[in-house]
Amino acid sequence: MLTQATVSKGCIHPSSQDQTDSIKSRIPETQSELEATLLAHVVEVGDAERECHTSELALKYVDIGKAYAKVKNIGEARLHFYVACLLVESAHREGTYIFNKIYFQYAKFLEANNWYAEALKIMERQLDNLAKKVPKDQRTLSLYKQIRDRAASLYLKNIDFEKAKTMYGTALSELQMEGPGLATSGAQYVERIAFAQVHQQEYETACRNYERLLNEQSPSSDYPK
Repeated sequence: MLTQATVSKGCIHPSSQDQTDSIKSRIPETQSELEATLLAHVVEVGDAERECHTSELALKYVDIGKAYAKVKNIGEARLHFYVACLLVESAHREGTYIFNKIYFQYAKFLEANNWYAEALKIMERQLDNLAKKVPKDQRTLSLYKQIRDRAASLYLKNIDFEKAKTMYGTALSELQMEGPGLATSGAQYVERIAFAQVHQQEYETACRNYERLLNEQSPSSDYPK
């Protein structure tokens, strides 16, 4: 009888318990490597190399934080995400790509574990900092849009419909400048704006937005729960 594996289409796959045990077994070794790297970083690295080494080290701490989150050790996960943020703060300005990439990973972890207020506080700070960065390179612009979409979704979850509507409206306006019609992301923005409008009793405007969706394409079913 198979107790530690699942059979699918003639193949044996590891069970989720196997995967969890595998991750757990690798965590101590990875921690030791990180501690050694951190010591070398503090003792050996000169100022010219500091930014590069700090970025690499912070990303490693993010990876180990994700591993702890995977095995439901939320306390250790949060600690490692937090250390990653401290590291990147030590060598990078708030408007830089790597600074905001690391902090966004932390914010997503907080959101996934229901620390919505703390996640939003980080995202709002990021959006404010990145909005001041002009011009933005392509990867920074992409990160900015990801953070904005995530924050807008959190506003919906927190029943802050006005902020969600404003944020999605800005995103939609920017998207429409690229060309007519609704792409998939544009349809999602319109749908969520209409969702917020319904909850604000703006029924006529919401109906017009839903009609627009029906005329152009079928809306997604990804409503906030």
